[in-house]
Amino acid sequence: MSNLQLTISSPELNRKGKLVLINQYLKRCSGKVTIYSCAVADGTLMVSPEFKTQDALSRVEAGISEILENMCEEMDGNGDCCHEHYNCCDCGGNGCGCPGCFSCKACPFCKEEDE
Repeated sequence: MSNLQLTISSPELNRKGKLVLINQYLKRCSGKVTIYSCAVADGTLMVSPEFKTQDALSRVEAGISEILENMCEEMDGNGDCCHEHYNCCDCGGNGCGCPGCFSCKACPFCKEEDE
């Protein structure tokens, strides 16, 4: 049987918000019998237990990679990004100045993702 252990190395693993999102994602991927968890050491994430199929491993790896690729400058320790921080209005770039306006306050990464 082949090794279906998921390990991912990334400098982004030192951001608390991303680890919160990864743990939430693994909880959603878990079932009644198999409960996935992760540990990080030296910039490497290891998910356990091992996966039963390559498809399952690939699916979870893609989900974690998507989280790690989120470069929101405003991500906090809870994993909240610009969409959670700036959601009271959106002037569409007209410069309303509202402290909760997505168009006025969101980071460039989130604005680009929103297009």
